[in-house]
Amino acid sequence: MMTRRDFAAALTAGAGLLARASNQIATVVVTLVATRYLAPAEFGVFALASIAITLIRTLLYSGAFEYLLKARDAGDCSSESLAVNLALAVGLGVLLGAIALIAGRLFAADAIALALLAMLPSNLVSAVAAWRESLLLRTGRLRLYYALTTLAELAAMVLAIALLFAGFKVAALIWQLYARNLATLILYMLASPAIYSRRFSRARFVAVLRWSTSRYAAMLVGFGATYSADLFLGIFLSPAATGLFRASSRIVTAVTDMFNQPARTFAMTIFSQRAAAAQRSDTMWPVFFVMAAAVGWAALVGLAAVATAVVPVLLGPQWQAATALVPLLCLARAFSLFDTVASTVLVAYDEQRPLFYIQCTNAAVGVALIALSAPFGLVAVTISTAVSTCLGSTILAVVALRRLPGSQAMLRQTMPALIPPLVATAAGAMAGRAMATGLGLGTAQAAVLAIASGIVAWLLALIAIRHRLLDMILHLRGDPPHPATALAD
Repeated sequence: MMTRRDFAAALTAGAGLLARASNQIATVVVTLVATRYLAPAEFGVFALASIAITLIRTLLYSGAFEYLLKARDAGDCSSESLAVNLALAVGLGVLLGAIALIAGRLFAADAIALALLAMLPSNLVSAVAAWRESLLLRTGRLRLYYALTTLAELAAMVLAIALLFAGFKVAALIWQLYARNLATLILYMLASPAIYSRRFSRARFVAVLRWSTSRYAAMLVGFGATYSADLFLGIFLSPAATGLFRASSRIVTAVTDMFNQPARTFAMTIFSQRAAAAQRSDTMWPVFFVMAAAVGWAALVGLAAVATAVVPVLLGPQWQAATALVPLLCLARAFSLFDTVASTVLVAYDEQRPLFYIQCTNAAVGVALIALSAPFGLVAVTISTAVSTCLGSTILAVVALRRLPGSQAMLRQTMPALIPPLVATAAGAMAGRAMATGLGLGTAQAAVLAIASGIVAWLLALIAIRHRLLDMILHLRGDPPHPATALAD
């Protein structure tokens, strides 16, 4: 029978899934509406301009953010962490402002420079919001955190859609960015009081910055590998090519991040707390991975199986070229799930140095492959992206398995649980497509039937392995498993 603790844990996990689902649904809905109002070239202008903004925001949610999250006492480094974030936002903002002057010439589109300059100030808001988010996560109030981020995301979505309907085009997406950042900051400020250092220390500021430097470098390298395809497509082909690639990537990312991001948040919070308490988590990260993959990988398998039916319905006829890209991006995102948990546990236990070396090597290989393939078109670049992502994620997983004793045995023990949901989802989705063809349904109806069939088959598979999944949850909590299906320690 489920205990009160079991129910609380399930409720928190459910809140995380619902929050990420709502956030990613908001992202997808805005993208789908935008593709109806923007041509691929216009969407590509926004995608290229937002790369630099997303880079700064990514850095703000690592480094000092992680240092504060894993600190024993927030009063020792809170103000210094905020100062590092603000310095990072200002310094990189000035640098990118200068780069904006040549962006229009580089991509043969002056609108890119204007969009970049318009979005730059938003990262000052992100710097403070990231600091407040770290403080909120330290309290362990994850359900409140998920509720607030969901509310902010949905409010920004409504604003963006209203502005798109009003004909603001790219400006609507820029205003969405500001609305989301401001709403998030205000809600975090209302949710919990700020904690400042008892005394601002220049030495502590330097210590936080020094610790964060390797994280910033690792994130920068990884980010470059992720977005190099967008940049090279914009340079060698056109902003329209970037728009097609980014729209396809958003669909795939939305599907996976509904589950990857809650896993990352749980892992980051729990592993950081255990590391601060000098407790090991060697057997926990493989369990995190398998539980996330049971959902995320199944969703990717289902999406890849119905891509040709779903993508034209979602994006519209002028985005038909994206159909060939989605299955390849599904493969890349499946392998990147290793990064979600493995990199988090390595950082929590101060093992970020090998992570940085891996990312550097993978980024160099990835950028080289993309640069070589860019002149040959969208599909060639997407294949290069998938190859480099799969290679880097595999190497990272191997390093994590070797550096964390006990994780290899646990991964071998839990991986078989992935087979039923993956096979069932693929079979259900393909059966739905075949049924739609036999019934002579239209494109939209066929897509709905294929998706619904895949989901039903996946749910039935989860029911079949429910005891195994419950034991994984108990293992993460440190509770004894059921004797009949006990996991290996």
